[in-house]
Amino acid sequence: MTAKRLLTEAEVVLMANHAQGDREMGERNALMVLTLYYSACRRSEVMALRPCDLFSGGLIEISWKKSRGRLSPTRRIAIPLWLHGRLQAYAAHAKLTLHARFWPFSDVYCWMMVSKFGRQALGRDDVHPHLLRHSRAVHLLRQTHDISTVQSHLGHAGIHTTLEYLRLVSDEDAAERIRQLMEKVPPTLK
Repeated sequence: MTAKRLLTEAEVVLMANHAQGDREMGERNALMVLTLYYSACRRSEVMALRPCDLFSGGLIEISWKKSRGRLSPTRRIAIPLWLHGRLQAYAAHAKLTLHARFWPFSDVYCWMMVSKFGRQALGRDDVHPHLLRHSRAVHLLRQTHDISTVQSHLGHAGIHTTLEYLRLVSDEDAAERIRQLMEKVPPTLK
């Protein structure tokens, strides 16, 4: 994972507001951007989200990425209540059935739309769906100081993958984060 300029929460909101400008598909596209960021899920996981995956308390159920031809178990993660409510309202307004996908288009189309909103709203050519995931992961790491919480939220099988996100944390707080996180790592993983 190479160092890159992450998105701030304000930039993500700016992208979502820009997506909202499209009268026909604005709310759907804005919700896609916001869900990619706040869930920190993979593009394919978000594209598979359906109204029946929304649970009370701001929880959404995500099917993990495919592994060796099988779907891994599902996990429930928390998203902000306001976003959960907007997803429910959109499902009702769009008359989506419980098993219809919120975003019934390909991963490639999702990539193109997120890139377009990044260019138009932020003037950046390097914005893509996974950058939203990386940005949120680093923000969660800074907020919680708990690598296992971030690992669980991202759906990583091993902590080593999540530790890669430490490279994206700024230099001034990286050493302190590593010290705090290493105190929490079980002795078997040290």
